[in-house]
Amino acid sequence: MIPLDAVRISLGTAELGRPQAFTQRLAPDANPTTAAVVLRVLGARHVVQGAISARVGDRALYRLGAGVDVLHALSMVAVAVASPRWRRAAATDAVVATAFAVVGRSLSG
Repeated sequence: MIPLDAVRISLGTAELGRPQAFTQRLAPDANPTTAAVVLRVLGARHVVQGAISARVGDRALYRLGAGVDVLHALSMVAVAVASPRWRRAAATDAVVATAFAVVGRSLSG
């Protein structure tokens, strides 16, 4: 398992297990139940994507994952612009998704 996959799985596991630790800091004005559900869905995506990438380890798969991360980052930028309540959380997630995209793309050759 490469570090990208380990970091992605670790982040996803933390989001699944302790979403309130993230949402209290990043989206304190959001409905806590809604925020926890959103974060758990995103965490599940990270765990699944990291596990598949770690298992397969194919360059094309890292390229595809980087594309998914770019789309996710763009959607989070849109959320940050549109919603003051979610701005900090969405902007933070956009930065994280962009970092995953850059590293994933560099692994795809």
